[in-house]
Amino acid sequence: MIIQSLDDLKAIRDAQKVKVALRSSGDPAPDTIEITVGMDTCGLQAGARDTLRAMMEAIEAHDLHHVRLVKSGCMGHCEAEPTVLVQLPGQSPVLYGHVDSQLGRDIIEHHILGHHVLAEAIVLDTSDHDRRGR
Repeated sequence: MIIQSLDDLKAIRDAQKVKVALRSSGDPAPDTIEITVGMDTCGLQAGARDTLRAMMEAIEAHDLHHVRLVKSGCMGHCEAEPTVLVQLPGQSPVLYGHVDSQLGRDIIEHHILGHHVLAEAIVLDTSDHDRRGR
C-alpha cells in the first residue's frame, strides 16, 4: 500500500493497533474468524507445514485481517491429518481432515470467503455431531 495522505497512515496505524492488542491480550475482536492447524507430530508428518503456509498465503492474498491463523497440538484425529478447525463467530466449529495445500486454499476461498462448508472434507461438524472419515 502506498501512503498518500495522513489518513492512509492513520488507517495503517489503527489496523496495526488491533493486531498488537490481539497479541497482547489474546482476546480477538467479535468478528474474528479463527482457523487452527494441527501441528503435532502426526500433522507435521502428513504435511501440515505446507497446509499452514498455503493458508497463510491465501489469507494474505485476500487481505483478510479478521482471520486469525493459529497452530495447535493434537486434535484427536490422527487418521485424518493434517487437520484444520474453522471457527466462525456465532457458528459451531468445523473440523476438516486430510487438508493438503490445495484444500487449505479451498477452505479460505469457499468456507471463509464464500460461506460454503466443504462437506466432503469434514471430519467433525459439531453442529450436528456428524463424524466422517473414520
